[in-house]
This record gives sequence, structure tokens and C-alpha cells, in this order.
Amino acid sequence: MFISGPEVSRIGSDTNLVCGTDLFATLAEISGINIPEYNDSKSFKSLFTQSKQIRKFLYSEMNDGTLDSWTISNGSYKLIENANGDKAFYHLTNDPYEKVDLLNGVLSPFEEIIKLELEQELKNIRR
Repeated sequence: MFISGPEVSRIGSDTNLVCGTDLFATLAEISGINIPEYNDSKSFKSLFTQSKQIRKFLYSEMNDGTLDSWTISNGSYKLIENANGDKAFYHLTNDPYEKVDLLNGVLSPFEEIIKLELEQELKNIRR
């Protein structure tokens, strides 16, 4: 997403974890309604002028009528878990199209730590 206008002073290519629902809180704040966070919508208006992190994880869920699935990402890695217990784990920086499931090989110690962190956060969110 690219945003420009008179109130936007930050220029650069920083990335941030933002999702479509964040538009609600952002537009509300731009309109003068002070709700920086509503349900899963977080305002990213502060990113117009500052480089900061508005969230550590991005979560989504899906039910296609057959199988529930949950996804969590820290921006660099993504974990997908299905209701049947199947999991997939991707390194988004190296594999943005999610073609190489890291769980089909041996995880490095660092990847194991990231996977455990994503699993724990997914469990916390789904409680």
C-alpha cells in the first residue's frame, strides 16, 4: 500500500504488519474519531509520520466449509495450521510465494525458535 498527502511526511520503504481491517481504525482516526484500536483493527495513521511497529504478529483464519485454518505471521515467517493438525511453515523473506514448506526439511535452531513463538502466539489468540 502506498499513501501520500499533505499529512504524510515519512518517506521510505519500511514494511509493517498491516491488514485490510486496519483501514477502519485508521480512517476513523483521520476523521477525528479517537479509536486507535477496535476489535482487530489498529490505526496505522502514526506510520504516516513515524517509523514504528504497530503489531508484532498478523493473524487470519479461514473456514472454506470443509476445514478450518489459522495463519500467523511475524512478517518474515508464516505458520499455517489446519483443524486436522496439518501445518505449514514458510520463510516469507526468501520465499514470498510460499513454495517451500520448511516443515518438509530440517529446521535450523533459529527457525525452530520462530516456529515455537508463532505456535504460542497462535494458541494465545485462539483462546
